[in-house]
Amino acid sequence: MPRTRALALASALALLFLHAAPAVAKDVCVTETSFPNLLVFKNVKKLKKPGTAIPLQGFYVRGGEACALSGAATVVSDGSVRFGATAHCLLAPGITSNVYFGGSGSADFAAGTHVDDDGDGSEDYSDGWTPIDCKTVILP
Repeated sequence: MPRTRALALASALALLFLHAAPAVAKDVCVTETSFPNLLVFKNVKKLKKPGTAIPLQGFYVRGGEACALSGAATVVSDGSVRFGATAHCLLAPGITSNVYFGGSGSADFAAGTHVDDDGDGSEDYSDGWTPIDCKTVILP
C-alpha cells in the first residue's frame, strides 16, 4: 500500500509541474499592410490576462536592410493588446534611423499601428500588422 501512495503522490506532483511550466515562447512574424516590410519578434511569450506585459525583441526588415527591434506588449482590461516597438537601423557608417511603432490589436499580433518613420515624435502614417508564417521570412 505505501508504494501505491508514493506512486500516486509522484503522479500528482508530475501533473502539478506540467501545469506550472511556463508557456513555450515562439517566434511571431508580421508584415506591414501598406509596405512589404517585415517585423520578426523572437521568443515571444504567450500574452495572458489583462495587466500582463511581455518584452519584444527581434528584427525589422525594410528595403533589404535588417534592423534591431525592441519593444513591449501589454494586455489591457478589454482584452486587447497594446504594442510599442522601436527599430534601430544603421543606414550608413555614422548615420542611424529609428522607426517607432505603436498600436493596438490582438494576441496574435494582428494590429493597427501608427508609425513615426523619422523619429520626430509625430505620426508619419498609419498602417497595420498582418501575421504571417515565420517560415516564409527570408533574411537579407
